[in-house]
Amino acid sequence: MEKTGKTIDDLRKAGQKQAFKKHGEAVEWFKKAYELGHGHANLIAKLTMEPDAFKTSKDDAVSNLFSKTKEPWRKPYESLRKKIETFGKDVEISIGKNYVNLHRGTKRFGIIKPSSAKALDIGIKNKAAKAKGRLKASGSWNAMVDYRITITDPKEINKEVIDWLKAAYQSAK
Repeated sequence: MEKTGKTIDDLRKAGQKQAFKKHGEAVEWFKKAYELGHGHANLIAKLTMEPDAFKTSKDDAVSNLFSKTKEPWRKPYESLRKKIETFGKDVEISIGKNYVNLHRGTKRFGIIKPSSAKALDIGIKNKAAKAKGRLKASGSWNAMVDYRITITDPKEINKEVIDWLKAAYQSAK
């Protein structure tokens, strides 16, 4: 890592020597010991305590996220993903355990979460946007984004939703 002059593996090995009992304890140690921001400290802590945490293939991760009752949202997600990828060459889409992360380089501009069999939630990070209509303040739903759109029918993923996501992408410079 540029900030520390150490590789991720170096940091992970240093953390393993600490014998952390809790994830939060590891995060705080990495923040203090190496002056890392919360996101980087969180990632290194995860790799330290769960070395295989990120070894799931992208296809398997998508299948896991859209499994069981959430499977009907897979096709609408794939269609939405393809549209998002047209925003620019710097769009990065990564699959987490509970949602899809949308980044422009290192800046998050949104998330997509299959919340239930009946709802797909889209989080938008764009402070310049104004909550109106289907675009609601995210409140306590997810602190990483400013707004939330709840989709209950795939047809609701329309030009308006794409425009909100594109504006968020454009603001993530």
